[in-house]
Amino acid sequence: MLNAKYHEMEAEFVAQAGRVGAVTIATNMAGRGTDILLGGNPEFLARQELNLRGLKPWETPAAEWDAAFGEALARMREQCRLEHDEVTGVGGLHISGNRAARVPAHRQPAARPRGSSGRPRLVAILPLLDDDLMRIFGGDRLKGAMQKLGMEENVPIESGMVSRAIERAQKQVEQRNFETRKHLLEYDDVNNKQRQEIYGLRRDLLEGRTRRST
Repeated sequence: MLNAKYHEMEAEFVAQAGRVGAVTIATNMAGRGTDILLGGNPEFLARQELNLRGLKPWETPAAEWDAAFGEALARMREQCRLEHDEVTGVGGLHISGNRAARVPAHRQPAARPRGSSGRPRLVAILPLLDDDLMRIFGGDRLKGAMQKLGMEENVPIESGMVSRAIERAQKQVEQRNFETRKHLLEYDDVNNKQRQEIYGLRRDLLEGRTRRST
């Protein structure tokens, strides 16, 4: 489960999301900047194999590392080529996700994974009416409307009304988060001014200077 905390390690996992049978669960920010190659990323796989063999570039003589890496890379390229054909044969990479509050409303929610993986076979964005984003900002009303219309569970909904409701909810939560960050910054400014005053007073005391009370 990737959460965009350990960038280098998570990039290795994200790079292999296009392998046969791979299932990767991650936030939209995990492994950012990493390309997903159908069939796997041979360079990452070669490094992983050498790491399992106890070979690390900063501990291994350059000539020995280059030879070992070149041999492993050649094998992994052939393996990824075969897996690429198998992955494309079953339809390619499938991406599903929810419309997370961290994705700006003016951007398509699939933009990040779509860009990382080139042209995936399928991108499905699945907002949940029970998550906090929708529950706080109108999810109950939308759910009630769908029940009145006789919509069943697990049935894809393609409706302009639903899309607009999600857009409104997302804009509202973004505005709330902006106000929260703004207030936190204001509090931090107050703390910083107090910190500077205390440090200045302590410096004066240590250096034998006195301050006129204000």
